[in-house]
Amino acid sequence: MSSNVRPTPFAALALVGAILAAAPAAGQSIDPVPVPVIKVNFFPSKFVCGFQRGNVPLLNDPNPVLNPYYEHVKPGNYATTFNVLNLNLDHQTISFYVSEPDVYDGLKFVGSRWIPSFGTTQFGCPDIAAGLGTQNGSFFEGYLLIVVKNDQFKVTGVYTFESQNAFERHVLWRLRSDGSSGIESELTSDSLTALTRPLGPVDFIGPFKDIAASGAGGLGLGASIDVEWMKLHMVDVPVDGNPMPIREDVVEPAPISP
Repeated sequence: MSSNVRPTPFAALALVGAILAAAPAAGQSIDPVPVPVIKVNFFPSKFVCGFQRGNVPLLNDPNPVLNPYYEHVKPGNYATTFNVLNLNLDHQTISFYVSEPDVYDGLKFVGSRWIPSFGTTQFGCPDIAAGLGTQNGSFFEGYLLIVVKNDQFKVTGVYTFESQNAFERHVLWRLRSDGSSGIESELTSDSLTALTRPLGPVDFIGPFKDIAASGAGGLGLGASIDVEWMKLHMVDVPVDGNPMPIREDVVEPAPISP
């Protein structure tokens, strides 16, 4: 035998009041569940690498393409090297990530290094090019993020530049009547005479610029060097979504002199 118990009006009102009390008031926000975060220490460091060609014809280029304008940097040869000093009392592992201009598919991991206490390592254009799969020598730039575990590091960037004019040489190019051609090694009286002759069956010699492969060498005319301290930055990132973890699974030891 069962009996139906009907709630009293007072019990129903108490239930409605409890529901309204639990619901947020109009315009009141609900606090989100906090996401676990960790602090990441890194040095954002600008790098510029490789050769930027200018509006100069190359004699050894069968299909020369002349740039109608200069790119983001002046024509020349650029190199960047970062020196990292570990001031901790124990060895440390650091990692390197690259942020490329106008590339939005995430940071690219390009290497890790193991550094002993008070040891120094360097990471520069050849290492970045190898990590990105870029041909060393072609022009590329971006930011290198040097990720460290604490603030006991010093990082300097060494920037060198050599103007394109510093490693150009002026040569004479001979177009012979038999269809052959070649570079004159020096000005001779015959060359000067040929320059004054009209076009025809005789040889014609004209001045051109050619980019010497070896460059001027050293920090001579048209070259510069700059050394800058990098500043440490710290950001909070999700534990499960850290875009630049320190990779200790692929570590290269820093070269140590005997």
